[in-house]
Amino acid sequence: MKPTIQLVAKKAGVSMSTVSRVMNNHPAVLPETRSKVLSVMKELDYIPNQLARGLSTNGFNNILIIFTRSSTQAADNPYFGNIIGSIGMVAEQNDYDLILHSNNNEDDEIEKALSMINSKLIKGIVLLSSRTNNKFLEVLAGTRIPIVVIGKYNPSLQSEYIVSVDTDNYQDCYDIGDYLLQMGHTHIGCIHAPLNHYVAVDRVQGLKDSMKAHHITVDEDCFVDGGDTVDTAYMAALNLLCSNQQLTAVFATDDIKALGVYKAARNMNLRIPEDISVFGHNDFDFSALLTPPLTTVRVPIHELGMISASKLFSMIKAEKKEANQMLPTKMQFRSSVANLNKP
Repeated sequence: MKPTIQLVAKKAGVSMSTVSRVMNNHPAVLPETRSKVLSVMKELDYIPNQLARGLSTNGFNNILIIFTRSSTQAADNPYFGNIIGSIGMVAEQNDYDLILHSNNNEDDEIEKALSMINSKLIKGIVLLSSRTNNKFLEVLAGTRIPIVVIGKYNPSLQSEYIVSVDTDNYQDCYDIGDYLLQMGHTHIGCIHAPLNHYVAVDRVQGLKDSMKAHHITVDEDCFVDGGDTVDTAYMAALNLLCSNQQLTAVFATDDIKALGVYKAARNMNLRIPEDISVFGHNDFDFSALLTPPLTTVRVPIHELGMISASKLFSMIKAEKKEANQMLPTKMQFRSSVANLNKP
């Protein structure tokens, strides 16, 4: 009798959905559970019908979506959910499925991607932002699998199989610096993401260069790593505001960190914007609902996902060679920045 997924699930003591997740390399499966299911599959000599079809033809209609952060960090940030939803819409139109992988370890990401490529489980990859060392892309460039990076990557890495869809993070944050300085703020702090991703580096550098262009001294002690969650940003903002009471404005490199600044200001009895101004980035749905509404930069998240997926499927189908693309953003001027020039 030919083994079935029901038999595998029963013998492994798990649900059929768990067996399915193991076969699809879903990240939300405990290592011991994955090992047990794979052991039972081997014992029963079970090859799923889908896998058999994939190995006998040209592979599966799947694309791999890679977070370059942990699943906890990804879950805390609405950017990732919104962009995956947009990618999923285009994938569905092309009769493709998504495989999600989230990990802080780049070597694990590389191993996982190579395994899926060799097994014909995927036909393309979307990388949700890239690290500054580009190791993943350097290794994967040799596989000739189409890759779209939502964000920046090292331009010295030339490959017809890798394209970028991005916004101009550096210029946006240079303009933020200009605006804050025009509003009379010369003591500016910054709560940023870890500087191992291009997006964080460009946003921080844009603000610094703007300050330097206006002959404002950049105090490195006022540029602090706020991590990737509201809680870590809150702690960083508390330390920043307590240690640098001369600050009149804080730039948070995304609106998640701005939430941390709002929380810290409230706990310190600081009013926004009367005592401390706050400027964010990304313009999530909650940003306009804060008290006061957050001044920020609107990033076209839906369009980033849609265009990235469209480029990937164009490359998969070999319709044309795709080019890098930069999408426009828009300043959202609300009520969280005070004009210090007014008497």
